[in-house]
Amino acid sequence: MSVVLLFITLLAFTLHIGTQPLAMVAPSRQAQPLTPGSSSTALMAITPSNVSDTSRTSGPVSYTVNVYNSSAINQFDVRITYNYDILHVASIDYSSNVLGPNALILYNCLDGVSPPGVCDTLDGAGIVHFSLYILGNVSVTPPPAGILVKLTFNIVGHGFTQLHLVPGGAFGSDLLCALCARGGANAQLTTVVPLTTQDAYFNNILCGSVLCLPPVADFTFSPSIALPGRAVTFNASASRATNVNAVIQRYFWQWGDESIPSSTNSNVTSHVYRGVGNKTVTLTVTDSDDISWSSSLTVPVIAVYIQLIAGQITIEPKFGVHPGAIVKITANVINNGSIAESSNMTISVEGRLLGDRPSQPFSVGPFHQATSVTVTWDTTGYVPRVYRVSAIILEPSAANSTKGNVGTAYVQLIEPLPSGSLSLSLAETTGLGIVVLAAIVFTVTRLRRKPSFADEPL
Repeated sequence: MSVVLLFITLLAFTLHIGTQPLAMVAPSRQAQPLTPGSSSTALMAITPSNVSDTSRTSGPVSYTVNVYNSSAINQFDVRITYNYDILHVASIDYSSNVLGPNALILYNCLDGVSPPGVCDTLDGAGIVHFSLYILGNVSVTPPPAGILVKLTFNIVGHGFTQLHLVPGGAFGSDLLCALCARGGANAQLTTVVPLTTQDAYFNNILCGSVLCLPPVADFTFSPSIALPGRAVTFNASASRATNVNAVIQRYFWQWGDESIPSSTNSNVTSHVYRGVGNKTVTLTVTDSDDISWSSSLTVPVIAVYIQLIAGQITIEPKFGVHPGAIVKITANVINNGSIAESSNMTISVEGRLLGDRPSQPFSVGPFHQATSVTVTWDTTGYVPRVYRVSAIILEPSAANSTKGNVGTAYVQLIEPLPSGSLSLSLAETTGLGIVVLAAIVFTVTRLRRKPSFADEPL
């Protein structure tokens, strides 16, 4: 009997719940706790990973910037970007930071305002920038999971905003430094701790009937090391929307240099850097629900010397060539630059291109390594005379010097002698002339030395 009563009670309770109206306010999404991984690379992460609640339209919301698996450091730099129309940073608490109570403030900038610290040229509304350091040749090994700084924001609007840690490995971006001098200009960047970052977000709106989710911003670039003056290709085809029926509508690129950001609806683009250094590129994708997410990568741009020169041109045969003969032309290329190069060369006779294509491709290693390009020339139909052969290297973009990229040689075509006549080359004719002349001289000398018997005494 008791079992039957319990079953009836549970059934009634279930029917009662099922008749309740659905709430119009979505419940908050609880973020999963972050635990340090086993990777040897340090992790800088914001927790909780998200605060999502449509009922939170005002009041404070707090996040903590943590560090995991870091080696010893003597400085850290935290810069977070966010939507200033939704959040305003209210306060910073660094009392529990991993460097300890004696750490000194280098940057302390809240939405472009500096309380006891300073801001830099990248700071402004929608950015919190905080940095601590230790004086002297001293470093501290953080615990496996340690606190860098706690942040409290005031909620001032409706919407979705990412809290984005901008990585970079240089001052002005998020970093952990093992042995850095005070101030960005004197930082010993060889001692920067390898670091990955993990962002968070705040959301108080719905996408359809559920809480909005961030799209995925993912991109690669090629080549992996950029050169000034040469295009770098950026591919964001791995980016995607995660909200129901949403698609990516815009790709917004910030190049990390002084150039103007670009916005496009294509997931592949390119950019040319003029200066050298580590450039932090940030891609922001926006889906059809107007939800955005950013991802940043560092593009190293290095200085190199670029110069290709035309070397010796070898022609076989070169002299005394009869029209109709096949002439083999080999042009050498020397790379005086500091990186391997791939380019093209044109080989022509009096402006007429030779070869099976307009230009001949080649690749050559750096530091005076050489390669060659070979074509053939069918002399059929050419009249006898001397012809100029030109080899021109199409210099790669951003070449430091284009001197020496043209090589020149000459080919002699001659009229063949009529059939059956004596045919002697220039060398053969010259040799025969020398033999005849020597014979004449010898004969004259002998005649002059002939004795005169009339003058001899009896």
